[in-house]
Amino acid sequence: MASSNHNDWKGRVTSVLQSCQHEITRTTSIGKKMFTASKTNGCLHEALKDLGALALKDLRDDKLKWDNPNVAELIDRICRCENELCKIEDDVKELKK
Repeated sequence: MASSNHNDWKGRVTSVLQSCQHEITRTTSIGKKMFTASKTNGCLHEALKDLGALALKDLRDDKLKWDNPNVAELIDRICRCENELCKIEDDVKELKK
């Protein structure tokens, strides 16, 4: 009877350890995928930013025509932000004097 209890206990411990090992392996795989997705998302963000900068340059240089009210609104927002940044930079320069 003692041997049977010992074997039951040993089997349960083995089962718990295997379950833990499976969960650790699964969690590690998910973590690796999330890390890769994060790197890929960063690359995508950078490429979209670069594409937007090129499109804006060509729109300003009249090399690209884009009849879309959303584009005009975005360009207007970009111009306002650029102007605000220039004003802030001037203010900072003045404060440093």
